[in-house]
Amino acid sequence: MTSTLGNSLFLVVVVLYLVDLTDNAALVGAYHFLTTLPGFLLAPIAGLVADRVSRKAIIVGSDLARGAAMLTTGILVFSLVVEPVVVVLVATVIIGTLNALFFPAVQAIVPDIVRAPARLRSANSARGSLVQVANLTGSAVGGTVYALLGAPVVFLINGCAYLLSGFQEMFIRIAPDALSSPDRTQGGNGTRRGIRGVLDESREGMRYAFGRRNLRTIIALTFFSNLLYPPVVVALPFILRDTMHLPEIYFGYLLATTLAGGIAGYVFMAAVPLSRAHEPGLYKLSYALLAAALAGASTLTPAVMFPTLFLAGSAIAIAHVSAVTVLQRAVPVSYRGRVFAFLEMAVHLAAPLSYGLGGLFVETMRDSLFLVFPAITAGATLIAVVVACDRKLPALFISGAADGST
Repeated sequence: MTSTLGNSLFLVVVVLYLVDLTDNAALVGAYHFLTTLPGFLLAPIAGLVADRVSRKAIIVGSDLARGAAMLTTGILVFSLVVEPVVVVLVATVIIGTLNALFFPAVQAIVPDIVRAPARLRSANSARGSLVQVANLTGSAVGGTVYALLGAPVVFLINGCAYLLSGFQEMFIRIAPDALSSPDRTQGGNGTRRGIRGVLDESREGMRYAFGRRNLRTIIALTFFSNLLYPPVVVALPFILRDTMHLPEIYFGYLLATTLAGGIAGYVFMAAVPLSRAHEPGLYKLSYALLAAALAGASTLTPAVMFPTLFLAGSAIAIAHVSAVTVLQRAVPVSYRGRVFAFLEMAVHLAAPLSYGLGGLFVETMRDSLFLVFPAITAGATLIAVVVACDRKLPALFISGAADGST
């Protein structure tokens, strides 16, 4: 929660900061591109690190390093000794690199803490809810904080949040049997040393993740669904200002509404008992709900956009918890870090493409921004139909059949 609060403030503030400095949508898209590109490039190595090295050490070290990077950014921007845009973009690459190490380790460590498989869904939902509370708070106040304090102060606050988070994470307790797992220490088929060993184990993890039909499906769904959201983030400040003629502060409010919907979705997943037989149906329903919500947001009417984006956030949270939980149950501990790294890689491959193209579209089609939401709705509808027609995916939820067998 602590690091996410600073990070959500950073997201809103950087977007508004770049818009004010440059009034260039392509540059905003480039910022998001640089945020996500390291996660794609480093995913195979990051996953192997999460399977070889103490996941707790990776989490703590990443937060401390992100804190140092943000404090340095704040000081440099505040002192104006270099071009602010350059500093922000360089910091974005550094943070993205550390995120690439951080996120697979976080997803992979949850079963090491929560040893009962039946409680994984509740644990993921509880964590997701708290992270969304931090995201909601940061997004809701981001525009106001930017207006009152300015970008450099927010960068300093973000750095302090990361350092505090790293200190808190030092007290994570891992179950003793998770630390001594033979599968974990041997890396599946024996840990190999040197660059050749790293490459071999990375390829082995890739074969495991992409050689099983249902794991491929989850990764592919993650990729295509993450093509949908970035154009909204890039286009929304300009839609609000140029098409809807509303203050830019609504950008933070609408993001906060989406995050509030996410909290509701996480609470639902934690509170409502659900048998494995019903999990596939709920997973498919979440994609249908997302498509319907985006269709409502296409009206570009505030009274409609707030509730529909709330529903969209709920749908995203339900799909996320379902996918993460089923992978934590189905994937052996020796491959868990690599599988989650490839899941992050799907996100970080989709997002740079979508952010980059979304920024160029907004910059070149300022008079046609009303087409953004309908186009995204069409994509979400196609994904929902594909998920609904998949007859092998339910086996992964019910019996853990990663290869699609029943």
